[in-house]
Amino acid sequence: MLPPLTDIAIRRKKLGLSVEELASIAGVSEELIKNIESGALSPDYELARKIFNALEDAEIIAKDQIVDHIMSTNVVILEECEPVRKAADLMKYYAISQIPVTRNGKITGILTESDIVSGYAKYGKDIQNFEIARLMSNPPPVVRRDTSIYCILPLLRDYPALLVEEQDKIVGIITKADIVYTALNL
Repeated sequence: MLPPLTDIAIRRKKLGLSVEELASIAGVSEELIKNIESGALSPDYELARKIFNALEDAEIIAKDQIVDHIMSTNVVILEECEPVRKAADLMKYYAISQIPVTRNGKITGILTESDIVSGYAKYGKDIQNFEIARLMSNPPPVVRRDTSIYCILPLLRDYPALLVEEQDKIVGIITKADIVYTALNL
């Protein structure tokens, strides 16, 4: 037997999940969640079970599992106008695979190892003198430090890293490697 449908909104809010995040985790539409929570729709058993399973998974993972606990706080950040060579040297020195890029203190992109490899394949060794802006990718998503790890998993399927922000300042970075390490050390 399933819990009452009114529990969905209560549990979602307790986890700090938005309607969008719960919909993504459960693999259903935001509209469906909104309609269930407002009482406008009563889903069939299978659909309700899917949503409650997603909530249960999130509750298990969310116990003391927030971004703040796994993020790296030593974030290497470079300006768009700096040379790719400097970024490559820092990636090697710090054993990192991406560097957030700024212009006047605002994040404008990210330079990844893949960006450098693609640039090298296209332009050759001349890329070492290119400005980072010429090769960088779009900026990664930014999350709060109190965001549940479970909520960031779908984002890390599509992005190499996530930035963590507090009061308009980047305070951390999370990569796929951080999640792998966390999963192996549960």
